[in-house]
Amino acid sequence: MIPDDVTIMVITQAREHIIRRTFEAIEGVPRAIVHLYNSTSEAQRCQVFRATKH
Repeated sequence: MIPDDVTIMVITQAREHIIRRTFEAIEGVPRAIVHLYNSTSEAQRCQVFRATKH
C-alpha cells in the first residue's frame, strides 16, 4: 500500500533480535531507511545490557 515514490523510515534499537524483527516487518517495501539507536541512559545500560559505564 506504500506508493512507489515514497521511502519509509523506521527506527529500531540496536539489539540483534529487534533489528531482525524490524527487517521482517519491512520485507517487500520498495525503499526504506532504517535508523538504529543505542540508548545511553544509566537505567538502560544496567537493566538491559547488565553493564556499567566503565
